[in-house]
Amino acid sequence: PAPCRSFLDAIDPTDDRGQEANRGPQYRPAIFFSTASQERAALDALEKESLRRGNRKLAVRLRRATTFWVAEEFHQDYYKKNGLDPNVETPYWMGAFLD
Repeated sequence: PAPCRSFLDAIDPTDDRGQEANRGPQYRPAIFFSTASQERAALDALEKESLRRGNRKLAVRLRRATTFWVAEEFHQDYYKKNGLDPNVETPYWMGAFLD
């Protein structure tokens, strides 16, 4: 599936307080885009998801990608260091990267 679809399937896009046990504003769901076509694809995916949920308001924010900051070393390869399988059943590693 498309990256946005996979991302929206892996989270609760209606929860604006975070995901799973990760609560707080720093865990709000977001999709970052770099180009106009990525923004259109994300908007389309969000509109379809809202319709799929009965026109329910989504908490996913759409943001222009800016400076990317690499996380500290102890965050690198988190799933490997903690014995997790990086798939949709353990979505903690997942971000929305659009082509």
